[in-house]
Order: sequence, then structure tokens, then C-alpha cells
Amino acid sequence: MSNKISVFEIIKGNFDTLYDVDTGKRSYMDIATFYFLPLSITLYVIHQSYLIPDKLIGDLLTASTLLAGLLLNLLLMVSNTKAKLPVPELGAHDYDLTVLKRTIVQELFFNVSSASLVSFFLLVFCILGRVFSNSLTISCVIIFLSIHLFFSFLMITRRTYKLLLNL
Repeated sequence: MSNKISVFEIIKGNFDTLYDVDTGKRSYMDIATFYFLPLSITLYVIHQSYLIPDKLIGDLLTASTLLAGLLLNLLLMVSNTKAKLPVPELGAHDYDLTVLKRTIVQELFFNVSSASLVSFFLLVFCILGRVFSNSLTISCVIIFLSIHLFFSFLMITRRTYKLLLNL
């Protein structure tokens, strides 16, 4: 795949933010929340042979379009915030706080970038569900992406709140 369209760095960067702040180690609870819970629900959907109704696909199409725009706007705001943060100077009295803020902004940047991609892929699969007759495969992908995006949006909202509260 061309480096110009490869999204693996964004996905890896987002995955790397799923760690326990206290220990610095990978948080398996976060991985379960963001990946295994949506996957479990998707597997249940496969077992039940549930197809998403066309009206719900249309609603998800509208919602994912609006959310993609919102997330791209937030991405610009995070970029501007990062540019305004001072570079930490070793030995400065606020060195730890400055490093922490820059780390949170960097992680938030990966989270928002990843959520934008998920929103875009949700948009694509909703369009596929509308253009082609809805299939179990498309329904499962839409359900997985929707649940993952929901949790990602909650994380982004909380991190943005914490960041702006402490700036």
C-alpha cells in the first residue's frame, strides 16, 4: 500500500494509547473494551443472523457523516493546541506538567485521528449497505465499527475535558 494512504501508523498510535497510566503497561481492560466487546457483540449478531434495518443504516450514515466532520474539526483544534504548548525544558519547575500535557495532546491526536478513520469506514460501509442489499457481513462490520466508535468518542470526550480542565 502506498505510504500516502497507509493508516497503519494511526492505528498503531491509537492502540499504543491503551495503557494503564499508573503502571505504564498495556491495559487489557482497555483492549477488551475497545476491541473484544464490540467483537463479542458482533459475533452474537452473526449467531442471531441479524440484519440492520435500512432506516437505521440511513440514520447511521447521517450520524457518521456529521461525526466525521466534527472529528476532523477536533483534529485541527488538537493540532493547534499541540503547537501552542511550550517545549519542556529539562530542569524547569513545570517540566513534568509540560511533558504530561504534551503526552496527553499527542495521545488525543492519535485517538481523534483513529476515530475519524473509523467514522469514515463506518460511512463507507453504510453506503455499501444502502447501495447493495444489506448482508450479514455488512451489518456485522457496521455494528463493530459503531460500537468501537461509541467507546472511542467517549474516550476522546473525557480526554478533551481533562486536557482543557488542566490547561
